[in-house]
Amino acid sequence: MIRLATYHDIPALKHIRKICFGESEAYSAFYFATRFTENNTLTYLEQDSPVASLTLLDAELLTADGHVFPVAYVYSVATLPNWRGRGIAAALSKYADDYLQARGVAASLLVPASAPLFDYYAKLGYETKFFVEKYEAACTDKESDTVLQASELEVGDYFRLRKEAYSGGGYYVQWSTDALDFALQDCRLTGGLAYRLHTAAREGFLLAYPMSDNTVIVKESWLDGDLYPLAVRLLQQKFGTHRKYIFYAMQRPETVTAQPFGMIKCYTGKALPLQGNIPYFGLAKD
Repeated sequence: MIRLATYHDIPALKHIRKICFGESEAYSAFYFATRFTENNTLTYLEQDSPVASLTLLDAELLTADGHVFPVAYVYSVATLPNWRGRGIAAALSKYADDYLQARGVAASLLVPASAPLFDYYAKLGYETKFFVEKYEAACTDKESDTVLQASELEVGDYFRLRKEAYSGGGYYVQWSTDALDFALQDCRLTGGLAYRLHTAAREGFLLAYPMSDNTVIVKESWLDGDLYPLAVRLLQQKFGTHRKYIFYAMQRPETVTAQPFGMIKCYTGKALPLQGNIPYFGLAKD
């Protein structure tokens, strides 16, 4: 049986996330206090007990000609180990399709957690339309006349700068300020940092996460190219000079070094503007 999860299901949903993702009790409490609602999470029940779940987070696809399409981000798909291999995740995905179409949502988007899952989600009707390139950015030892200053990124600035960064193309996936506030809190709660970066004439931002393998992943950033070495110097002051600093950069699929990143499934008969590459649409964690 599949249904929308309720607040009564939260202990069972926390258990699923702990088993499947290794999520701590503290982080789980934060997530369910800030992002869970009774209309954004589906659960699969066996003998009245949740054994799998799938979350749908609302966003918008904005086009250059002023159209706004409601979309949903498929997040935290999880099935307890003893129930895997029975088609439960596929059943949840099909239920999500029907649920979203009934709400008038134009498309669902997701980021597969591993390379084999691209083929799995392709069989469920998703297309790979998002590509990313990862590169290591080096610090500069050269003296620079440019002074790059950093301050804590606030949600209002995050919303504004993200729109400036991504809406210059033909389309832009926009999150609400509530969703972006969750991303900022999540980043800091897990040991990362979120900076607004600015010089006398320019402005940008970045969100960075320290990883267990001695790297720092900058999941989302917007800076002029010549400022990245200066940004790495700031990150080194926080995380140390011994780490590797890996930046994500959205790329077009024809770029040789581009890697598949995200997928989309359209529900509307009206064609969405999906030619080329859509800017990063996740919540800085994927």
